[in-house]
Amino acid sequence: MKNKILIFSLVFFLVLIVSACGSKNKQTEPIVTPSSSESLSAETSTISKVTISNFAFDPAVLKIKQGTTVTWVNNDSVPHPIKSDFFSSDSLNKGQSFSFTFNNIGNFDYLCSIHPTMKGLIIVE
Repeated sequence: MKNKILIFSLVFFLVLIVSACGSKNKQTEPIVTPSSSESLSAETSTISKVTISNFAFDPAVLKIKQGTTVTWVNNDSVPHPIKSDFFSSDSLNKGQSFSFTFNNIGNFDYLCSIHPTMKGLIIVE
């Protein structure tokens, strides 16, 4: 009986060791961290791109430094004109873009004038 328990224990530990070694050799998804020119929208960022897709602005809220130029790119199959009290674009078809440089500090709300539920905010610090 003791021999069976000893053999079972050895096999169990061998399986653990082999699986631990095998997992080191497996390729895993790389961990992607923002580069120095990118960060999450909750932080001050030098990201200068807002993507329009699925009837939404991404990111919806973007914090940037004063003097940053933001470019909106329409990836939707329908047109989206961007409108704000401070800037506006022509109607952007799929693949088209619009850029605006934020030289003043403050909060800049904007929306799609065709689809007013699409809203965004640029925070300039």
